Amino acid sequence: MRLLVAVPNFQPAFEWGGPVRSDWNLFRAVAQEGVQVTVVTSNARPYGRVQRPIRHCEEGVDIWRLPVIGGGRLPFATRFNVMPLMPPVLGWALSRADLTHVPAVWGPTPVAALLGAQLRGLPAVVTPRGTLEQGSMTHRAGRKRLALAMGVGALLRGVSAYHFVSRRELCASRGPLTGAAKAYVVPNPISLRPAKPRSPRSRMLTLGMFGRFHPVKGFDVILPALAKSERRDLRLVLAGPDEEGYRATVERLADCEGVRDLLDFRGMLEGDALQEAYAQVDLLLLPSHHENFGNVVPEAAAQGTPAWVSDQVGIMDWVREEDTGEVLPLSVGAWADKIARLDVTKLRRRYDPERLRAAVERHFAPESVARQMIRVYEEVLDEHRRLRAGD
Repeated sequence: MRLLVAVPNFQPAFEWGGPVRSDWNLFRAVAQEGVQVTVVTSNARPYGRVQRPIRHCEEGVDIWRLPVIGGGRLPFATRFNVMPLMPPVLGWALSRADLTHVPAVWGPTPVAALLGAQLRGLPAVVTPRGTLEQGSMTHRAGRKRLALAMGVGALLRGVSAYHFVSRRELCASRGPLTGAAKAYVVPNPISLRPAKPRSPRSRMLTLGMFGRFHPVKGFDVILPALAKSERRDLRLVLAGPDEEGYRATVERLADCEGVRDLLDFRGMLEGDALQEAYAQVDLLLLPSHHENFGNVVPEAAAQGTPAWVSDQVGIMDWVREEDTGEVLPLSVGAWADKIARLDVTKLRRRYDPERLRAAVERHFAPESVARQMIRVYEEVLDEHRRLRAGD
């Protein structure tokens, strides 16, 4: 099987957020299962470019990393991935593929890939990564309505299948834009890095929020909740890239709520530093307004740390079913009440790190998720062949 993946950003440009990490974990695992994977992407990072050759192979994945206009120095070209080499390279790659997978919706790259696939009669799988949920559709709604009216809507209704990463995302995304295309739920794979030693526990409760600084992440819920709980025997570790300067807004809100002294800003963490941070906190918090999956939850569980998530987070079903944390309503009062009554000693006794890690391995091991995704590809290809034979 020859798979073409067209995606605006790819590893190691993890500053663009969780989808980049999810794509890398998925497609390298698919390649390791024997699929020939070609990725066409940009070399853009938020503040520069990825220092890699235009074409190279990494862990079995053939990657075309095309330069954006301005070499990453022009914000417009970087944000929208304006790549002069995209048309010829994408055309060449499509001519050698059996099907294409587009893990994005908005922007020139997914539009070009879907249009090229339809013109060549290739089946296409789209992973929206939460971008078709109602909460996401209201963000920059004017631009999206214009794009849909100019042909993106027709392209989305013409794809072969949609891949959602959680049942919640499927329910929140199905509608006129997805048309009659088949829908599959396959979770994000989580790379199980070696477990880090959990640091000796002090009497102080240590909470963590890991991920990009963005309005969707629920800082407007958790910071007022900390203030309302009136607890001073805790600290909140914040780690992640600063998207569009939103960290400054978080700091101003913390000052207004009087909780600035409880916050510990760590910047963006990667690799061992991130895994150690997961292992050092007692509890991960993810009070997001909408989240199609929530990679940080199983990543933390793999290091023995439970999570509290909002009822708008895609992975909430797994949290409930596997008892890897708790699901809370998205309200300041609910989070404040839970924090005020939280007993750190009971929390540490309740969640066995080995049990949490085993739950991650059962559901999100990359090789298992890759095999699920390959079965989706096989069904899509079989259906495509049947339709062509009928013609």
